[in-house]
Amino acid sequence: MLIAVGSRVVGRTALGAITRWLASVVRPSFRLANCVSVRGQETASLPNRYFPQVSMLEIQCSLRWPLILPGRRRPVRIQLEPALLRRACVIEQRRRWHRIDFRLRFDSLAAEGKPIRVDVLEEGRERSFGALEVQPVSLADAQRMRLEMLHAQNLRLWVHSHNRRHCLRSIPANSEFLAPEFTLPATPFSAFLPPQASILALTLVAGSHRQLLVERPITLSNRSLTVTGPPLRLRDLGLSELSGPCSLIVSLEGREVGVLPFRIVSQKQVVEQVHVKQIYFAAQRRNGQTARGLKVLRWEEHQAILPWVQIDVPMVSPGTTIRCLVTILHGRKVLRAEEFLLPLDRASQLMRLERLDLVALGLPPRNKPRRLTLTVHIEGEQKAVAQVVVLPPERLTNFEGQLNIEAKQLPLDDFEYDQIIHGLGVKDSELSGRPPWRKLLRLRRRLLPRWS
Repeated sequence: MLIAVGSRVVGRTALGAITRWLASVVRPSFRLANCVSVRGQETASLPNRYFPQVSMLEIQCSLRWPLILPGRRRPVRIQLEPALLRRACVIEQRRRWHRIDFRLRFDSLAAEGKPIRVDVLEEGRERSFGALEVQPVSLADAQRMRLEMLHAQNLRLWVHSHNRRHCLRSIPANSEFLAPEFTLPATPFSAFLPPQASILALTLVAGSHRQLLVERPITLSNRSLTVTGPPLRLRDLGLSELSGPCSLIVSLEGREVGVLPFRIVSQKQVVEQVHVKQIYFAAQRRNGQTARGLKVLRWEEHQAILPWVQIDVPMVSPGTTIRCLVTILHGRKVLRAEEFLLPLDRASQLMRLERLDLVALGLPPRNKPRRLTLTVHIEGEQKAVAQVVVLPPERLTNFEGQLNIEAKQLPLDDFEYDQIIHGLGVKDSELSGRPPWRKLLRLRRRLLPRWS
């Protein structure tokens, strides 16, 4: 039984489609393509409707001939109702192989808000090929359509704290107040409507909690309207006690036009998101120049280390300050420790640490480089570690007089020099003054075997 009923419904649907197709093949069809209202430099297009009191109205329509009878096209004419429009109308025709396009222009609209009927008739026989009707738009319908087309743009949520403001979606709980900002753009046909007074409402939604925060009157016109505020204090509204995703709903005359999503985060969550993006090592050469991005330093070429630390703050919180400790270690020995109180008022901060002279480290042992470690701790938690290697100076020998470098340019360590002199059994008193020639020759003979 059900199968029989279903087959009947399908048969009727198919028969109706076939009938409509045969009608389109045999009979001409007259359709409205577009209806454009013009006022000054503004235009508005609505299907089958027009705005009254415009400077010009343009109706675009077309008459399609059957494809199987293209040679039987006859001359046609347009008839308008009311009759007053016939004198004020300019009609343009454009003939194609299987259709005629009409463009009707009313330079001074005399319809006075009445329906406009357009009939296409066969010339000489008064046979109608079709008709269409264009209705005027009432003021109430136009205002309702404007509200339906309106959507807030450029939605931003400003967070104010300690005389600063930031555009955020994650709001620290210790912030002072919020200030929403958005733009209500002009609709395509606002120029055809008078200014409209409306009520704008802001509603807080957090889970199942829903609270109306503020209502304020606004005026909609043919220009974009930027709405800022009012400021919403977190403590007075109890926003600091909320957790999880929240949103501010912007509604106009009870219709939602925009959403501002956000969430309240605690101070602990703000600190957990802080991280060290990169640690830079710069080195100052002995000639005064600075080299950046080095991981290996040479004792005889570089004079000091200039470390930099870049810290990123995903959740800016001007009212929050964290403790940052930067330590430079050689093995387990602490060479330098610097502590900072870092305010989280910027998304990225670059800290320049004090320079560390390599001379203060002393000359590295022979063929044993020094490995320095820089660690960054934020609120007692280690966030980043970086290392830099200091290579010992090269040992130079004067084999057969091939050493041609100035002695002043060679690095000299006073401690090692004293060890060499002490190992040779030479006292400082012997080197002071003007030593005899015999002692100089004897000293030369003893030094050459060691340095060659």
